[in-house]
Amino acid sequence: MDLHRKESLNCLSAIMQKDCPTTYEEAINCSEKEEWKKAMDTEMNSIKSANTYKIQKIPIENIKKGTVKNRWIYTKKLDKNGNIKKYKARLVAKGFTQKYGIDFVETFAPVAKFKSIRVLAALAAMLKLNAFQDDVPTAFLKGNLKETIWMEQPKGYEIGNPTENKCLLQKTLYGLKQSPREWNEVLSNYLISNNFIQSKADPCIFIQQKNQENIFVGIYVDDIITIGKGKFVEEFRSKIRKYFGIIEGGKLEWYLGISFSQQNDYSIILDQSQYIKQKLEEFQEFTGTGGISTPLPINYQKLLQIAENEEIDKSSFPYRNIVGSLMYAMLGTRPDLATAVSVVSKYLDKPKPTHVKLVQHILKYLQTNQNYKLKFQNYGSIILTGYADAGYANDDNYKSRSGFCFLLGNSLISWFSGNQSVVAQSSAEAEYYAAVSAANEGIWLKQLLQDLGFPQQTITIKEDNQACIALTKNPEDHKRTKHVQVKYHVVRDYVNKNAVKFIYCPTAEQLGDIFTKAIPGAKLRTMLKQLGLTRTGEN
Repeated sequence: MDLHRKESLNCLSAIMQKDCPTTYEEAINCSEKEEWKKAMDTEMNSIKSANTYKIQKIPIENIKKGTVKNRWIYTKKLDKNGNIKKYKARLVAKGFTQKYGIDFVETFAPVAKFKSIRVLAALAAMLKLNAFQDDVPTAFLKGNLKETIWMEQPKGYEIGNPTENKCLLQKTLYGLKQSPREWNEVLSNYLISNNFIQSKADPCIFIQQKNQENIFVGIYVDDIITIGKGKFVEEFRSKIRKYFGIIEGGKLEWYLGISFSQQNDYSIILDQSQYIKQKLEEFQEFTGTGGISTPLPINYQKLLQIAENEEIDKSSFPYRNIVGSLMYAMLGTRPDLATAVSVVSKYLDKPKPTHVKLVQHILKYLQTNQNYKLKFQNYGSIILTGYADAGYANDDNYKSRSGFCFLLGNSLISWFSGNQSVVAQSSAEAEYYAAVSAANEGIWLKQLLQDLGFPQQTITIKEDNQACIALTKNPEDHKRTKHVQVKYHVVRDYVNKNAVKFIYCPTAEQLGDIFTKAIPGAKLRTMLKQLGLTRTGEN
C-alpha cells in the first residue's frame, strides 16, 4: 500500500475513533456502556444473519495450525458538523495472526482514487447531475471466503466451552487480510452483472449508459457514490439498496471525511474545514500562536541546509502523526499544502528541530486559512488542461521539484508536488522531467475521461520554459541532453502521437508554480482563487 493511501485510511479512521474505548472491558464499564452494548448486539445480529461462522468443536489438526484471534473495535461515526451520528462496534479478526499460504493468499483490494472522485464531482457540476451516496452495512461480512479459517469466539458472546468450541468462518470478517479483496469482488461483480462497465483507468469507477443518460458509480470500500439524474438513477439505487440491505444513504453530503455541498445552481463545494479544525484542536499544544500567510517560509531551502548539521529531534513532537493528518487534507481538497507536505514528509523517520519548526509553520498557516474550500463550477467545457512546472535544484540534495495540476473545464481535479528522482543539470532539464510527469498524469486522466464517455483529443499542457517545449518535440542540442535517461523521452512519443501538446505560457500565468516553491501570500491567494479555492464570503 502506497504512503498516501495508507495515511489517508489512517486519518479517516482517526476521525471516527475520538474518545472511544479500546477494549471490551472499557466498553462495558464506561459511562456510554449502554450505547456500546447496543452497538455490539447489532454487530452480532449482523454476523448471525450473514451466517459468518459456525460454532463447532475444532479438529485436532486445526488446533496445531492455530486459530485466528479477534477483538472489538469501537468507533463513533460523526456527521459533517462533528456531532455523533452513530455508535459502531466491529468484531475484527487479528489478521496479523494469519499465515500466508494457509489461511490467506491474495489480499490487494483497490479503492477509488481521490482524483477520480473529484472528476465525478466536476462532471456532476458541469452536467448538472445529482450526486448520491450509499453506505453498505457490514460489507465485509458479504465476502466469499475461499480458505478454511478457525477463529476464537468473540469476547462477551461465548457459547459452550471456548477452549474446544471455535468459530469456523463461512464468510469474510473485518480484519482478515483477504476481506477487502473479497468484498470488492462481490460489489464489482454485481455492478458488472448489471451492465456497468469497469473503468480501465480506475477499477473502482463504473459507468452505464441507458437511453442517452449516463450513470457513474465510484466505490471506496463500502461507500458508494452515484452520479446521474432522473428515473435511471432512482431505479439503480433502489435495486442496489435492496440487494445489499442498505439503510443509510441519500444526497451526497459527507464522504471520506469531506463535506460535499451541491448548490442550487449545481456547483459543488468540497470542504474539509471540520476535519482541519479537529486536527488543529488535537495538535494545539504543538502549534503555538500567530497567523502565517504561506504554508512554507519563503527561505525554506536555506532552513533545510541548516537542518543537515542538526541532531535528530528528541522531543515528544508527534511528527509522523501530524504530517499524516496534513497529507490527508492535502490529498482531499487542499492543493495549497502540496509543496509543504511533500517537503516535510521526507523526514518522517529522523526529523530534525528545523523540520519540526516547518511542520509547526504549516499548522499556523492552517490556523489562519482553515476555511479554504474547493469549488467545482457549473459551467465550462469538458476539456482537460494541464500546467507543468519545476523548481530547479531547490531542495537540500540539489534535486529539483516537479509540480503539475490539471483542470477539467474550470474545476481542479488533480495536483502533485514532489522531488525528482535524478539531479537535473539545467533548468530546462528539470522542466523536462516535470513535463514527463505531467504528461503521464494527463494520459491517465485522458483514459479515465474516455471510459466515462468524454474522450479528449490532444491534451494541452502549459509550460513556461521554451527550451523544455522544444525538447518534447525534438532532440534539441543532443550533446547537452544525451545523458537524460531513455524513460523520460516517452513524452516525445506522446507529442508525436498528438496525445499531448505543450504550449508556452508566461511564468506569471503558470498555475503549477505553487507546486514547486513557496509563494508569497498575496500571489498565493490570487493563484488559489484561479484554481477554484474559495473561503467563506468569497465568490
